[in-house]
Amino acid sequence: LIHSCGLEYMDIYTEVQSPDPAELINSPFGGRYCGPIPPRRRISLYRAIALSFFTTKNSVSPDLFAGRYQFMNECEEIP
Repeated sequence: LIHSCGLEYMDIYTEVQSPDPAELINSPFGGRYCGPIPPRRRISLYRAIALSFFTTKNSVSPDLFAGRYQFMNECEEIP
């Protein structure tokens, strides 16, 4: 089954240097994801990450998008 990302998707920006929404325009696009295949692990070097969710549904349920995140100390090794 091929997912076209037309109905629901999530965009990721991991190189956001500032939490200011205007900075998103200057940030490299990290990828668009949809369907059952999750994105690879992302690590922000600037202490900011932006996730943008899109759906064509008129109502949104809590199970439409799912994910998890973890805070790391800067001295932790990346697994």
